[in-house]
Amino acid sequence: MIVKIILSILGIIISSTAGYIFGRRKKIDEIRLNIAFPKAEEISIIIQEIFDDEESLTKWWHNNFGHLKNIDEGIEYFEKHNNLYENEHQVVQNLLNKSGLLCKNVRSARIYLNEKDLDRIEEYLSIGHFTYSSDGLGGILFSTFLKEFFSNLLDEENSKKRIALFAEIKKRLNKMHNI
Repeated sequence: MIVKIILSILGIIISSTAGYIFGRRKKIDEIRLNIAFPKAEEISIIIQEIFDDEESLTKWWHNNFGHLKNIDEGIEYFEKHNNLYENEHQVVQNLLNKSGLLCKNVRSARIYLNEKDLDRIEEYLSIGHFTYSSDGLGGILFSTFLKEFFSNLLDEENSKKRIALFAEIKKRLNKMHNI
């Protein structure tokens, strides 16, 4: 009789504890998903915009300056006719801003999203990294920013890597939305 009472009390304690743990785990998972999905969606939108802008600028360059002997000539025209190419200058600036925003979102999503997915996004962003020289006065006298930017953007190896990584990232983010 005492054994029955002890076993039933023990059963109640175990089932209550298990219910609490599973209920708490479900609540934690629910909270994580409520944060993870919007983060993944925001990251997805930004990386698609970056990819589209990069593809658009690449096509634009080839259409406008592809016939020139070298990139320096194209950059000279691009800088000299700033008003004519105002939209493209803005796209370059927007790309820099979006890349910074994407980096920030990736950092804030680290605890909610798959590490490998985020590493692939960072790898994608690293393809666009380049160094340039400037006069320190905002490029008034001297800056290689645009030359290095377009050299990086138009590099065939970089382009192939970008396309492959973007396809993989897009696929991974789509999988997450289909959970």
